[in-house]
Amino acid sequence: MIEAWQMTQAERQAEIETLRRDNHAILATPLASEGGISPYQIYRMGKRERERWQNDAQLKMSIMARIRQLARSDDDLKREHDEYTMKQNASKIASLNNRIEYLTRLGVGKSGKIKPSYQREIDKCNAELATFPGGK
Repeated sequence: MIEAWQMTQAERQAEIETLRRDNHAILATPLASEGGISPYQIYRMGKRERERWQNDAQLKMSIMARIRQLARSDDDLKREHDEYTMKQNASKIASLNNRIEYLTRLGVGKSGKIKPSYQREIDKCNAELATFPGGK
């Protein structure tokens, strides 16, 4: 599935129309959260009917979430994607910094110097940190 931020506005609109056309019966499923069906009606359903209704309701909610995501503007999608990427990079940078700190504490030998094998790992982490903007 292509992410919404990778699509043009026209592609997203076409996808929305396709989702609505292909899933018309699923989108007609009543949801309790929308007031389309009462808890008593759900209680009165048979086991197979309730399972089918639950599956359809879950599918409807996922389709509606996809439609909402596709209906967002280009600016919103780009901003959301950029924020996600920044969080991922910050997480990776923090992980590498923690690894370097751990290796530095762990790799000190009796002479007070870092052992060569640990130094190589630290150098690898520093090299990877250098690939991130603002990493080091």
